[in-house]
Amino acid sequence: MKSSSLTIVPTYLRDYKSAKAVKKDLLAYRDFRVADISCDQDGRPGNLLNFIEALGAEGELRVRYSNLRKVVIFKIKELM
Repeated sequence: MKSSSLTIVPTYLRDYKSAKAVKKDLLAYRDFRVADISCDQDGRPGNLLNFIEALGAEGELRVRYSNLRKVVIFKIKELM
């Protein structure tokens, strides 16, 4: 799973109305599902710790929310 970015989506029927709510759950280590066909981990759930391990401090997470219509990008080093 070594790349510089990943696209993830909420799991367990969760959805968010704001980027602030997404960040809050990322920092609370809630699970998100990898939705990135360029990654061998596509479809697997993980939390922020898994994504930090996979991407390193220089990576970024693209999170789709609001019924997958909006995207917010977080730099890993800003979440640490």
